[in-house]
Amino acid sequence: MTAGVTPMRVFAASDVGRVRTENQDSYFVGPIPEGREKSHGQLLLVADGMGGHASGEVASKLAVETILKVFYGEPLGLGADPSLLLRRAFQAANLAILEAGRRDQRHFGMGTTCTALLLRGGLAWTCHVGDTRVYRYRDGALEQLTRDHTLLQQMIEGGQLQPDEILRRSIKHILVRAMGSEERVRLDASQEPFLVNAGDAFLLSSDGLHDLLGAEEISELLAAPDGQRAVEALTEAAGVAGAPDNVTALLARWDDSAEV
Repeated sequence: MTAGVTPMRVFAASDVGRVRTENQDSYFVGPIPEGREKSHGQLLLVADGMGGHASGEVASKLAVETILKVFYGEPLGLGADPSLLLRRAFQAANLAILEAGRRDQRHFGMGTTCTALLLRGGLAWTCHVGDTRVYRYRDGALEQLTRDHTLLQQMIEGGQLQPDEILRRSIKHILVRAMGSEERVRLDASQEPFLVNAGDAFLLSSDGLHDLLGAEEISELLAAPDGQRAVEALTEAAGVAGAPDNVTALLARWDDSAEV
């Protein structure tokens, strides 16, 4: 395998849903800026914006644009740790959102979740804030790699609730961490990379998808041989389930045709 390159193909689908009138999700799957494929690797991003009117869309778009500008804009040696640069890019995006809200009162208080998967040289890293997610699909099994930064998750971990208890939707979606809420956002980021195995696939999703589809249904749809059809089927299934929120699915799938 060429140094810096992980043989993956990427696919994306996003839908406004059945209730919302605008899509406040933003994402990136490429193309990678020329000359950055080997040194920086393949970055996937999904952000789910929050705020009245168009503010959520502004926040999520600004997060993605700023992260890409900082991450791919700085040189990175092949032996350097890309996760440090990725974390710096997330902090820059957080400040950009805060500053944009201060400049324009229409966007004051806007925020966004943001989740990244970085693939380079057969290794992977995650960086994450909010309740967008990264899953790994390996040998027919789906594993959530990120932890939701929600009040619900906090209560479950504190032993106050069992995961299968039903809560009101308003409680389920209270975030305890997001970009745009404080000067320095608290991130969950890989301290060490993990290996990408032949046959692996990774799904990044907004909560409009994984709130409606369980692990079994997601796994079944990810098994489709056509990657683009798989992400479209995921968003369509969320639509059938009612899709009260925007729905985004990004898929990175091992490319058997690539030279390794």
